[in-house]
Amino acid sequence: MGLYGTSGPVPEAAEPTVLGQAKLRHVGSDVTVVAVGHLVVQAAALAEKLADEGLSVEVWDPCSLLPLDKASLQASVNKTGRLVIYDDTNRTCGFRRRDSWFGSGTVLF
Repeated sequence: MGLYGTSGPVPEAAEPTVLGQAKLRHVGSDVTVVAVGHLVVQAAALAEKLADEGLSVEVWDPCSLLPLDKASLQASVNKTGRLVIYDDTNRTCGFRRRDSWFGSGTVLF
């Protein structure tokens, strides 16, 4: 479905996306969730719901996959101690394949 059917305010001026500079879409302390595209909106909404249940979720939006803001991701995972990659693409062709390698190889160990 993607972002089709999504509604909300549109900013007067477009904010440029800086390649290689991630954004925190929701600040948390228990787990870092990495999401891209339409999944960022879903992850942020879920983070709000889980906050009511006492779970603090940090939603990390890479904004670009190449270059990937590895320092920001590492800082987020170091803070929360947990990494979840939220991806709905094919198992072998999605961004999680690359990010999970980075996460398990550098961030978590």
